[in-house]
Amino acid sequence: MIIPLGVGDIAGAKRAYLSFSLRCNRFRCSLNAKAIIDTGSPYYLILSYKEALRAQFPITKSTDTEIIPLGGGKIEAHRVNGAQMSFVEEKGAVVRLNPSTVYFSESTSKKEEREGEVYLMPNLLGVDFLELNNYKFVFHPTKDKAYLEKEE
Repeated sequence: MIIPLGVGDIAGAKRAYLSFSLRCNRFRCSLNAKAIIDTGSPYYLILSYKEALRAQFPITKSTDTEIIPLGGGKIEAHRVNGAQMSFVEEKGAVVRLNPSTVYFSESTSKKEEREGEVYLMPNLLGVDFLELNNYKFVFHPTKDKAYLEKEE
């Protein structure tokens, strides 16, 4: 199975990204988003503070929080279990996954919020996403081609 990825400028660099939908019944929120494939991140899915606001995720009501390292710094992340992620593979079939954990990021300092670092952070799909779903990531940036492959 091949899952085509988009290639484009995200956060100032050419990156491969997956377009997907996410539903979280626990908090009655859903969103359509893009997340870059980040082979340096061990986390399954980290959604930006901007996406948390757009999805109307109730950050103040969430008690499942933890501090996670990201890009040489740290962010406060709200852990959500029970979400469903879906996207389309190359033949048009819908792929549905139930990620073990999804994180919505939040700034741990007012200075970061003012500077917009957490707000503008891209959504990330990490190595756990690839490993737990047995996906191979292929990225050919000079040809603007990227995809995930899963052997059946």
